[in-house]
Order: sequence, then C-alpha cells, then structure tokens
Amino acid sequence: MATAPPPTCPPVAVATTSIEVYYGDDSKIPPAKKNSYIVMIAPSAIPGFDVNKIHPYSKFKDVKGFKGLFKHSKEMIALEARRRDPSIRMNGNKRSNQEMMAELTLLGHLLTQEDREFVIRKECEMRAILLGQLTLMSDPTAVRQVWTSAARLRLAAAIGLENNLLLFKRSQDCSTRVELDRGTSPKGILMEALAVTFNDKNWVAEIQAMPELHDDFQEAIKIGHMSDFTMTAAKVAEILQTRKLEIRKISNDFSLSGNGEDVLGFAEEDGDDIMDGGKRSAFLRGKPSDLLYWWYIYEQNDLMAMTVDEDEVAPIVERTMPFSCGSAA
Repeated sequence: MATAPPPTCPPVAVATTSIEVYYGDDSKIPPAKKNSYIVMIAPSAIPGFDVNKIHPYSKFKDVKGFKGLFKHSKEMIALEARRRDPSIRMNGNKRSNQEMMAELTLLGHLLTQEDREFVIRKECEMRAILLGQLTLMSDPTAVRQVWTSAARLRLAAAIGLENNLLLFKRSQDCSTRVELDRGTSPKGILMEALAVTFNDKNWVAEIQAMPELHDDFQEAIKIGHMSDFTMTAAKVAEILQTRKLEIRKISNDFSLSGNGEDVLGFAEEDGDDIMDGGKRSAFLRGKPSDLLYWWYIYEQNDLMAMTVDEDEVAPIVERTMPFSCGSAA
C-alpha cells in the first residue's frame, strides 16, 4: 500500500532588504521618521519592549518635540510588514494602529540575527540620548554646550583628514560592513572617528586663507582643542545630516542661478561677467559662513555625489534626536 508523501510546508519568506539598509534609505524612512521607525520595530527584536512603559521612554510621552517617537502611521507599519515578507498586504481599513502593531510584532520571527543586532544597537543609542536629555531636563543648573562656528569649522576640517576621508567614503558602501566592523556599521565607525579627532587635545585644525570664499576667510585660521565642547558620535551624525541638507539647498540654488560649475574657484573665470549674486557667499541667505567651508571640503574631496547630490530632497531632519548614521545616528 502506497504511503502519502509528507506535507510540504511553505517556505519562510526572507526579506530582500535588511533593516540596516532599509533604515539608511531616506526614500524609505525619511530622516525625521528614523527614530519612530526604530521604536516601532523594537518590540519585534527585543522581548518585552514597550515604549509606553519602560524607562526612560515613558517620561517623554507628553514632552513637546518627542511625541513623534510614539506615533507610527499605518502606512509605515504596513510597509515594514511587506519588507519582512513581500507577500503580506496589511490592510489598515477599520483597524487601529495598536492592532496593526500587534500583528507586526508577531512577524518578529522573520527578522534575521543581523536585523536584531542592528535594532538592539540603535535602541541602546536612542535610550542613551534620552537619558542624557532627561538629566538636562531635571537639572536646571546643567550647562548646554554651545555649537559655535569654530566648532563647526573644526569638525569640517576633521573630515578632510586622509584617514577620515577614507572612512567617509567606505561608510557609503554597504559591502564593506564585514570588512570594517564585525557588528558596527561603517557609518558608526566614521562618526566615532570624527568625534575622536575633534576631541584630540593635540590636533590643531588648520584652514588656509580663502578670501574668495568669504570675508571671514581672509586669513588662515587655526582651531585648537576646545575644552568647553566635547564631541560625541551622536552629535557628529546630527551635524552631518543637517549640514548635508543645508549644502544641498545652497548648491542647488547656486546651480539654478546659472553659476553651476565653478567647482574650485568659487567664481566664474571672467569676474566682470559674474551675474549678480554669482559668488557662493551670496547664497548663504543668513546661514553662517562656515557652511561655505563645509561645501568646499565636500567638493574638494569628491564627497558631493555620495552625500549631497540625491534625486529626492529629504525632509528637514527632526532636531530632537536625529539618528541618521550608524552607531551614532
């Protein structure tokens, strides 16, 4: 008597895009939504995670500027379910966000070990930022560090150093992850390296005189160690994201004005023929002059295409706790 063949179980769907790559794609997760995204998927990777109950998240539920952490659109939930399994079509009609979140959490088994490690790392970073913010909120005597023009120039100069430039370029290539870190993203390594350089007591940032750039650069500038400012990887990530958007805006305005291709000279060859507002400084529109030096560093070192020149302009980054890059994010 022939026996029936054993039943065949359908294969478990495997996401074609990892969480780290998905998270890093601004067209999928806009910068202003990255924090909320991590909080949304944390219950799938961290047993018992409940943003409404655990410390310090619960302290921020009603704090202005942080409420977005607790809001996940139905569309974001549905897209994450589809990322995990392309065959899933989660319908949000007549369903609450809570119901959809519960269903998404049940799909946690579809996360890879790499996904889980990335989510855990990002959640730890976010929690550390929140704890620091909580300290500032509870201590009226706490001194907030002032992010000065000199500090911004020192960080821009740090990017231009050979070793940091190499890390910067590698950080844009996901294929170098295993080579660089064994658990830490290339972008995270970059943020840490820039923070270390900035805080180095023995390093002096030297900026050459560039009078054609702006009047503030008529003479060479040297910026030594800043004892009143301690850089962190998280702060580096925030600054780089903000600067990227500002450089994109000013460079787009400059190109649209008809002055586009003066990559190194900051003025057209025939100075008398420069249209009104032809110099880059005319496009600052109230922004500090150090932004022009950042633009210079990016352009001189071929960083524009990989960090600034994108097809879609990302939304203005949320200023509270932007985590856009690696371990700093």
